[in-house]
Amino acid sequence: MTQEKLVLILGNGIAGTTAAFTARDSGFAGRIILTSEEPHPVYFRPRLPELLNGETTFEKIIMTDSAKHSQKNIELLLNKKAVKIDVGNKSVLFSDGEKIVYDKLVIATGCQVNIPKIKGLSEINDCFALRDASDADKIFNAAKGKHKFVCIGGGVLGLEAAYHIIKLGLKAEILECAPRLMPRQLDERGASILKKCLEEKGFVFSLGAEINEISRAERGLYVHLAESDKVSGDFLLLSTGVSPRRELLSGTDIRIERGITVDENAQTSVKDIYSAGDNVQFNGKTWGTWIAARFWGIRAGNHIAGKDLPFKLPSESFRLKITGIDLLSVGEADLENQLSGKNDFVSHIIEDSPEEGKYAKITTEKGLVKGAILLGSYPFVRNVEKAVQDNLQLEKLVEISGIKIKSSH
Repeated sequence: MTQEKLVLILGNGIAGTTAAFTARDSGFAGRIILTSEEPHPVYFRPRLPELLNGETTFEKIIMTDSAKHSQKNIELLLNKKAVKIDVGNKSVLFSDGEKIVYDKLVIATGCQVNIPKIKGLSEINDCFALRDASDADKIFNAAKGKHKFVCIGGGVLGLEAAYHIIKLGLKAEILECAPRLMPRQLDERGASILKKCLEEKGFVFSLGAEINEISRAERGLYVHLAESDKVSGDFLLLSTGVSPRRELLSGTDIRIERGITVDENAQTSVKDIYSAGDNVQFNGKTWGTWIAARFWGIRAGNHIAGKDLPFKLPSESFRLKITGIDLLSVGEADLENQLSGKNDFVSHIIEDSPEEGKYAKITTEKGLVKGAILLGSYPFVRNVEKAVQDNLQLEKLVEISGIKIKSSH
């Protein structure tokens, strides 16, 4: 590529920032402009829940400051909101009226919170979702002087956010529509043991919750459940999943289904336009994880720089960051217990000790390690995670880690 080429990257989260730095480090010599709607350089979004009780400051979760962008000759434009992509003229219009013409474009604007269709929800002012640093500030201020809140969603983010708010002295009730916690990461047994551990920390749960309506109370709100039950709280926290932001794609031929569809190099259906981050869909699959966002940023950056590297998707990996609870869910862990015994897929139980809050399961296919759930402190966590990524033989993992299998099915 020649010097006059310009790469424009919309979104400076981990995907956009990784794409920018990867392109530069891989030899792209042209101009790189990285824009962000927020006033901050890239920060570690998985640590946002830590801001909710004031124990961690925003400065501690910043990953790459503006000086490092300058060192790499990457132009970082903050408070810069894109409003329209003109594919025909290869340009992007911003809310301040500026139009930037690009040679290559990377869409890394991430996702927005799924707002559930619940009667009365739109009329509630004290309703929050945690997606960026400004949301953390709003929730922290809303919690001051309050006694109880309600969280809709029992996934990783909802549990971590609730935990840090509980540390302020508030009571929490978690409403999860699924029959177990973290249904995308835990099987029934693991979720049951995790629930017990969290209840010991002050969590209250309603699983399989059917929410009919949300209404205002004299102070706070009511969440009305099936069979006339209702839950009260001073404010509401939504952790109900995310969906790709679509507003920039209006009027373009960029293909979008559940996410923006890309090929192995993060290229969209439109020439010279890439996508990276939470908004990506590849072979029908979406992720919404930090690891995947970084992966697609690397793919986009390398291809822009003219490098085509071997393609290997990272294993999905989730950690629950709550003090006193160690939890890793990685790869294909057979969450619904539908694969065990079929097609040479086997679940191996290492430990099942609910009284100690411990549960460990490793899954294999034809003897190769495919996934795991590790709840509790184990010395072999890193070995298991690497074994999943490398498709290691279970026998080899057992040999190097000293794992003892109690039962297999």
